[in-house]
Amino acid sequence: MDIKPLHSYALTPNPDRRVASDLRKNGTRPPGFTAMVVHNPKSVILCGHSSGAIVVFRKSKQSASVAEPASGEAECLLPANNHDKLKDEKTAHKGQVTMLKFHPESHHLYSCSADRTVKIWDIFHPEHMPTCVQTVTGHGGSVVAIDFATIGPSPGYMFTASTDRSVIMWKNAEGRDIMLYPFYVKLRVVELKVWPNCLVFCSARMGQGDLYIGDSDGKISHVRMDADVKAPRDLAPTSWHTQISSHILGVTGLGAEPHEGLLLSISNDTSVKLWEQASGATKKSLKNENRCRFNAMCINSFQQEVLLVDDLGWLHIWSWVSERLVFSDLILHGGADPLYGIGSNTDGTEIYVMRAQSVDSFSVIRGISRVALKGHEAPIVGVGFLLPGKEEVASGEEILYSCAHDNTLRSWDPLTMQCSNVHRETAASEMSAFALLRKFRLVFTGNDDGSLRMWVLDSGQHSITTGHTNTVSCIATAWTGRSIDDPSGRDLVFTCGFDGDILAWEVSFQPRRADSSDDQIRILPVGRTKAHKAEILCCAYFPSDVNPARFPNGLLVTAGNDLCIKKWQVSDRHELEPAGHLECTLPDGFTSTATCHQDSITSMAVDANFLFTSSADCTIRIWDMPGSFLVRTLSEAEGGHSEPVKALLIIPSEGYLVSLCVDMSIKVWDYTQARVLWETRTDDELSCMVYDERKHNLVCGTEDFTVVTVDLPEMSVLNARRDDASGREGGSEGDMDDSLSSE
Repeated sequence: MDIKPLHSYALTPNPDRRVASDLRKNGTRPPGFTAMVVHNPKSVILCGHSSGAIVVFRKSKQSASVAEPASGEAECLLPANNHDKLKDEKTAHKGQVTMLKFHPESHHLYSCSADRTVKIWDIFHPEHMPTCVQTVTGHGGSVVAIDFATIGPSPGYMFTASTDRSVIMWKNAEGRDIMLYPFYVKLRVVELKVWPNCLVFCSARMGQGDLYIGDSDGKISHVRMDADVKAPRDLAPTSWHTQISSHILGVTGLGAEPHEGLLLSISNDTSVKLWEQASGATKKSLKNENRCRFNAMCINSFQQEVLLVDDLGWLHIWSWVSERLVFSDLILHGGADPLYGIGSNTDGTEIYVMRAQSVDSFSVIRGISRVALKGHEAPIVGVGFLLPGKEEVASGEEILYSCAHDNTLRSWDPLTMQCSNVHRETAASEMSAFALLRKFRLVFTGNDDGSLRMWVLDSGQHSITTGHTNTVSCIATAWTGRSIDDPSGRDLVFTCGFDGDILAWEVSFQPRRADSSDDQIRILPVGRTKAHKAEILCCAYFPSDVNPARFPNGLLVTAGNDLCIKKWQVSDRHELEPAGHLECTLPDGFTSTATCHQDSITSMAVDANFLFTSSADCTIRIWDMPGSFLVRTLSEAEGGHSEPVKALLIIPSEGYLVSLCVDMSIKVWDYTQARVLWETRTDDELSCMVYDERKHNLVCGTEDFTVVTVDLPEMSVLNARRDDASGREGGSEGDMDDSLSSE
């Protein structure tokens, strides 16, 4: 994981503004920002100030590629053009802002303060400036926490905690149900013997919920509530956990993940704990190795992580699925300033940390680890895995192979990733294409002089064949039998080139003889087909399953710079037989076989009877092979790429599509619903990729001679996101699930 600075938001110095100068310090904490909340739908960050002011920042859309983070200008929350009005005595708080929170349904802003009040703000109204619509009074001490229960009559109930050792439950006044704004009145008071520092309400059942209160003694109390508050189950808070598992010092923050039934707490004892809501049992505990407390936390349900910040300026990202820290480091340059607040966007790709004088945003690049393939001296052309050979059986793991423009084919130890063997190209031409034939442990490489090499890894020998008049751009291997034991099946290799031709080759295997120590493997030319008028850039083989009666030996599909996709019937003839073109419906309603994409078609992938093609036009298209028609286009409008797509692959176990873009982004798709389930971005210019099923990651070759391994989310996480999206939509128009089930 990598964290990159994006933007810095701070109040512009103004000698006439007295936001902090007239305020004495609160303990050891300096004057400045004291609370933060991020509203992702409106792209704003709001900060409460020690003076009682509230400041709003518009999120910057600046790219993460900038060398230095830029500064952000503050905008006034109140209807004014300067920061003096933020101290307007009619509306602003008279003490420091302790907490900010948006109502989950109305999106009104609620601010708590040391002046013993809660203020309700309408800041997103389209017809008027931000306005304070109610000041709620009733506490005898600083209001330190707030949460909402969206049960019962709209807008539900409000809970507030105060240093007066009470938690108050508020409801909307009678007759206000149809009004634009609520008017809260006191409903119940929960008296405590200690200070409540934080609270959170969880509703996992219709009309019912649980209020959890963290206090200054390190305990978490529990109140069970019904929508019918006239007959509550339990007004008195009860101990929710055992004394042994409680925190040693005061609980300073609580958060919940209701879908997982989890509760998280941070404490002055420098720990964060993960609790099971149903039983109150501790599932996991993490101690801050910096020996200082966590000041704030933010739960990101999408990534199943909790983000924490501490007094030394460190950011910690803890995954409750893997139960480990995935990131822990100082993220601000120039000193270890304490961090007091933390927030993130919905998918966890951008985070926001609050210091006393500024808020800083960062881009989160997940799942990236680099392994330098020391030995290659040029960009990598292809990577792939093969079973270990007869001298490598002891390792038991598949071996990674890579070839590069430096004319070397290298194998890498699966444990140390050190180069274990090197095969060198003796000719002056440069390697340009790469493919594997797993059955015989063969590697095929094409060269820019039009030649093809077959590398027999077990013997260390290679053979050279010629045929193309220009660069070999792509290679596909095929087994034409209907089963692995079909005696009529043949092992074929197809090479395509910039000359527009397809060359077919057959791999011949002869078992070792008594006078020979090795099996005899030869590659024999079968025929040439003049296929395209322009360069062929990609090809893919479909087995006979597509149409066993019509294509008993399968289909070869080719595409390139002429923008059309052609199908070829594999047979015993010297030339491939044309089997038709794929058809695309143009914007004017006409059907075209000549233009399947608007720019060069760069790569292909196969899943069952579907063909996937990517293009320099930034789109991915899905084709039904039996019917030869376009099923769907995955474009930027569906959350796709905004730059040319250079590579595709399918994760076999679940059928997810993975796409690689020239802008260094990788996306995992549920193509049946046209949804991106996960994405990441690297610093490296990736050139090729392969899926490692054993480790559930992507191994990618780069233009700077290295390999980057991209750790994908757990398959259960991807499946949950797929099911969650499907459940929310209830099935969308054009959903491919019906097509898949009918095949």
